[in-house]
Amino acid sequence: MIEESHMKTMRILSLFERLSQGEVISKEKEAENFNVSVKTIQRDMKEINAYFSNYKFDTLTNSIVYNRKAKGYILKFNKEFASVNAGRK
Repeated sequence: MIEESHMKTMRILSLFERLSQGEVISKEKEAENFNVSVKTIQRDMKEINAYFSNYKFDTLTNSIVYNRKAKGYILKFNKEFASVNAGRK
């Protein structure tokens, strides 16, 4: 059970890091890469999105969205926050 928990943690951190670096995350490719179901990747993305929604109020990023054109999940940037902070420089 500890190993399964560790694998989930590593998977979510990997997804989070790569999203933060601007990568597009394909749930099908990630499911294959991590040897889990597509539904598991969807739940992971939901957990990461909850983190942004609940704990990252004053940041440039505010949510994870599915981009149909890119065929994967991406970070959506908070344009209001970016424009407010651009005036502070």
